[in-house]
Amino acid sequence: MKGMTLTIRMRLYLMVSLALLFMIIVGVMGLRGMMQADEGLRTVYEDRLVPTGQISGIIERLMDDRIQLVTVLRDPTPANIQARARTIDENTVEINRTWNTFMETYLTPRERELAEAFTREREGFLNNGMKPAVQALENGNLEEAARILENEVEPRYRNTRAVAQDLLNLQLEVADEVYNDAVAHYIWTRNVTLALLIAAVLISLFTSYLVVRRITGVVTELEEASASMANGDLTVSLLEVGNDELTRVTRSFNHMARGFREIIGQVTVGCHTTGSCIRGAFRRHHPDHPGREAAAKPD
Repeated sequence: MKGMTLTIRMRLYLMVSLALLFMIIVGVMGLRGMMQADEGLRTVYEDRLVPTGQISGIIERLMDDRIQLVTVLRDPTPANIQARARTIDENTVEINRTWNTFMETYLTPRERELAEAFTREREGFLNNGMKPAVQALENGNLEEAARILENEVEPRYRNTRAVAQDLLNLQLEVADEVYNDAVAHYIWTRNVTLALLIAAVLISLFTSYLVVRRITGVVTELEEASASMANGDLTVSLLEVGNDELTRVTRSFNHMARGFREIIGQVTVGCHTTGSCIRGAFRRHHPDHPGREAAAKPD
């Protein structure tokens, strides 16, 4: 409404409400920051740390396949061939299981590109290298197995390992990006939170100052005016500004002061009238009153 003035109560309510609003905003931002930090940690763990372990395990088993093949060529006994072939088969099964699990995680475009390249290289490593070499060993053809090891297994192993290593390095790079994003978001949240806290403190101080100044100003004026009235100054009057509780108190004080002045004025007029009557009666009845002598003289 036009000309409406906030009361002291409304000002206090407004000040407390603003403080609560800032507290809620800061709390919501804090919760949001915690949720995003938790999401970032979950992403780093599930999509980066776990795949890093999976790829490292795949690289170790690929290396073990190569070692098994080299070892059996040095001791090509039937029992050793059978044992090494069984180990290579177990590595293949475990690599397939781990790789399928890895492919179910979130993959970036670059990550998917490397994953497809790894799949192609590993298929060549198995189909053109390891499987024919093991088959040659089981058939007792050591020379063919050695040839396949040198011409197929070794180069294809290096290519497969290189792609796997690139995929492993990519996990570290993406994890570093996620970390940098988390740090940037933390800095932004910290700065905004500090700005809101500072703004809340300044607004609270400013509104508190206005309310306190209003209250103490009116109370001081009332104290001084009351002292003046106590000393006999009934002409005192306070300025009425606004329409809050303190203004109503000031208006009541001025009304009281006017009432005192009216009462004193009526008493004064009454006293003057009464005094005149008393003096007139006294002169008429006093023996030396000039009126009596004037009344005794003949015309």
